[in-house]
Amino acid sequence: MPTPNLLPLLQDLYADQAATVNQAIEQLLARYASQLPPLAPGPLFSEQDVLLITYGGSLRQADTPPLQTLHQFAREHLQGVFSGIHVLPFYPYSSDDGFSVIDYYAVDPALGIGRMFKRWGRTSR
Repeated sequence: MPTPNLLPLLQDLYADQAATVNQAIEQLLARYASQLPPLAPGPLFSEQDVLLITYGGSLRQADTPPLQTLHQFAREHLQGVFSGIHVLPFYPYSSDDGFSVIDYYAVDPALGIGRMFKRWGRTSR
């Protein structure tokens, strides 16, 4: 799977190693292409989109995981206001407000469970 548009960007980042990095990316894409979902036609975002950017634990409600509270709040109060929600690091972390990630494959148990994102994905961007 060739990535011709990527090479100039990689050259800016990796200079002499750009071709090697590009080849590694192409190999990964070829290896996992069958597992990737089909791309939606057209751009994912435009200048018309407005995104809410928030931490996963910004809204809290007794006996409810924060991600579930955020999802419920968005459904009840934000429909039509935002095109999507960008949840800042929700991984388990050691410091730096979530940006010093311990496990990129897990959701911080204090916020909720990963299934919540699958639920969101059915109704949101």
